[in-house]
Amino acid sequence: MSAANRKRATRNAIETGAVFISHDSRDADIAALFSELLRTASTGMLKCFRSSDRKGSQGIEYGKEWYAELMRHLQSASDVVCLLSQNSLERPWVLYEAGVAFGKRKAPVLGVALGIPLSRANKGPFAQFQNCADDEESLTTLVMQLVRHIPGADPDRSMIGRQVRAFRKKTFEIIKSWEDEDDPANCDTFLSLGMTTAHKHLTDEKLKERLERARDIKVLKTWFPETEEIATGLKRAIKNGRAKLKLLVCKPSSTLVQKRSLSALKRKWLGPNTIYQAIEDIHKWVRATPGVKVEIGCYDSWPGCPVIWYDRKILMGFYFRGAPSPEWPWVSVKAGSELAIILEDQFDDLWNLRNTIHLTTQKDRLKWLKANKKWKMSSPRQARRPARGKLTSRTRQSRKGHA
Repeated sequence: MSAANRKRATRNAIETGAVFISHDSRDADIAALFSELLRTASTGMLKCFRSSDRKGSQGIEYGKEWYAELMRHLQSASDVVCLLSQNSLERPWVLYEAGVAFGKRKAPVLGVALGIPLSRANKGPFAQFQNCADDEESLTTLVMQLVRHIPGADPDRSMIGRQVRAFRKKTFEIIKSWEDEDDPANCDTFLSLGMTTAHKHLTDEKLKERLERARDIKVLKTWFPETEEIATGLKRAIKNGRAKLKLLVCKPSSTLVQKRSLSALKRKWLGPNTIYQAIEDIHKWVRATPGVKVEIGCYDSWPGCPVIWYDRKILMGFYFRGAPSPEWPWVSVKAGSELAIILEDQFDDLWNLRNTIHLTTQKDRLKWLKANKKWKMSSPRQARRPARGKLTSRTRQSRKGHA
């Protein structure tokens, strides 16, 4: 092909639109390999678009409106190639992009089954499209078909076959790495991370007993202690055992704690009220026990998960919707383990946030109580119980104001 014809062919190819490569974000590396395959097979004349490109010119430019740009490229595409892997086969965006191309422009939609049987790709919505297996012969035929869209192009099948072999080798190395991630031989066990024992849930009585015997207590929760029984355990630890306490709870004014109250107990004010009452109680206990060391922090951020440290023991919980954290499983974590270090770092990060309030003296706590009196309820202990209503079988037990 002469230089003039090559330039004309390139211009015509651009005018008819690029090949739109639809893929799951987890398959971005494979999409880049497929784009490079089309580029080399067409000696640079076949243009591609892939939304995951952040380094070159095949993606969405910074500052552009994402959805509008995506639709513009999709509607001007000459072909839409959907990379169908175990990650993307049923992903809504891949299905949506294929549907837009087929419905609005009647553009050819070509599915490529990578690392999965072609029979899986030929089911469901993709059953109506032209799908290609991942063997060398099928992929070579597909690339030849796409390159021939360039006017005057005369692709060499043997050369493209070599390029397809290189593409397949790199692609299957990536797919193999996914399988290796799920291989138990390449995975850490819960035990190796530091999880030792699973507890179905924490009862108030059990938590009270654990706390009242402890001499060094640290807590990260949205609010705590939640009930009279748990508060009794903490009170005895401070007053009788002169336990050291470091408590990190959410700010009552935080929208996060109010949303957590709604998701767990259906009462927006319950968490803020419980935090105020807890700080007021602790202030009274410390006043009656001079010299005991108590520090309280109030954060306004996502805590990750609830954690209770008592002496050398660690309990890690979960913030699931529909019920307070003690009604869900808790896990004992071995001190000094990898997971224990992660939890310590989580606590320290929240404690040291610039907007975290620190109440380390009685004067600090008294000042805070006066400034936040609006969160105090007339009968807070009774208010901590959730309203009666229909409960699932999982939460049919008495639900107290846990966070």
